This record gives sequence, structure tokens and C-alpha cells, in this order.
Amino acid sequence: ESTEHSSVYNNNNNNNNNNNNNNEPVPWSALIRSGPLRAVLFTHYCNNWGWYVLLMWLPTYFHQVLSLDMQTTANLLTLPHFIMFFMINLSGWLSDMMIHSYSTTTVRKIMQSIGFLGPAFFLFLLCNEDVPWRAVFYVCCIFATNAFSHVGYSLVILDMTPNHASVVQGISNTFGTIPGFVAVTLTGMILAANEEDINHGWNLVFLITAAWYVAGTIIFDLFASSENIILHNGKSCSPKNMC
Repeated sequence: ESTEHSSVYNNNNNNNNNNNNNNEPVPWSALIRSGPLRAVLFTHYCNNWGWYVLLMWLPTYFHQVLSLDMQTTANLLTLPHFIMFFMINLSGWLSDMMIHSYSTTTVRKIMQSIGFLGPAFFLFLLCNEDVPWRAVFYVCCIFATNAFSHVGYSLVILDMTPNHASVVQGISNTFGTIPGFVAVTLTGMILAANEEDINHGWNLVFLITAAWYVAGTIIFDLFASSENIILHNGKSCSPKNMC
């Protein structure tokens, strides 16, 4: 009977602790002052610059430069997304394996570097490309390598702020939506200004996007970290030690 009471008491204590964690006020000061968090926000911005440009403008590229009809374009553009789905799962498995041998921060930075430098490289190859099968191959490679960023900047938020990841992810998503209108609008302006030499216009679009990927890589690798950025009662929390 005493064991039963002890078990009930311990369960109640655990539930109370979990409730305290859920009701814990958001440490806005620590979040605002965090350099690693600012690096993650910038990286998210860079990732979505490429994502929105490719998502919104690739059909136009396939039509203007590769001279493909709408039906063929629609069929071909499903392929990169299927490949990305597979690669996201593969990169998650790889990162789980690597964490046994390397620090979490190192793994996140390796994955993020692949996730940004890969697309930047293939965007560079896409410049002046007018052979449809090669262009589709490069686009597939862009999506395949960008999948690795999902276990980079995206997951590091859980490492940095395990008790407030939902709030921080919301903040990060807010920054990530800015390219949704800035990048898409700027791309349209660039293409409109280069109607007489549309290949040159697309080259500019691809090179600008690649530059954002490279910038995001540099900032993330220099300043991002998986260390918890919030201190609770003088001690640091981690995913293994939820405060």
C-alpha cells in the first residue's frame, strides 16, 4: 500500500513539474540578446528566400527558358518534391547516426552547410542552362540537398530552447515569411527589367538566390549553436535536463 501511495505521489509531482514548465513565462530578454538565435533567424530567412523563389517562379523558368508547355512543367516539377521528401528522411537518419560520434552543434552545422551550399552550387550550374533534362536534374539536386537544412536550422531551435521551442519557432517562421513577398516581388522586377535578354534575368535571379544561401551558411556556421540559451535558476537546461 505504501508503494502505491509513493507511486501516486511521484506521478503527481511529475505532473506538477510538467505543468510548471508549460506555464513558465517566455524569457524574452534572453531570446532577444541571443546571438545564436539571431543567426538561426537569419538562416531561416535565407532558406525561405530560395524556397519561395523556386516555388513561385520555376514554372515560369521552365516555360520561358526551356520552352516547356504547362502540362509538362507540372509533371516535371512534382519530381523534385518527391526527392526532397525522401532526402529529408534520409538526412534525419544520418544526423541521428552522426550525433553518436560528434557534438550536436557540429552535426547541425554539417547538415546546414550541405543544405545551403548544395543548392548554391546547382543554382550556379543552372545559369545559362537551356537543355531541359539537365535543368530538371539540377533542380532536383537543389531540392535534394536543401532537404538537409531541415535537420540544421530547423531542428536547432529545439536544442536551443527546449521549453519554448513553439514560441521561438513562431518567431522564426515570421522572419521566414518576409522573403515570401520580398524575394518573389524582386524576382518579378528583375525579370521584367530583362525582358529583352531573359536568360540574363534568370542568371541574376539564380545568382542572388545562391548568394543568400552562401551568406546563410557563413552566419550559421560562425554563430549558431545547439547549447541551451536560457538559464533557469542559474543552471542551464538541455533536452536531457528539462528545467
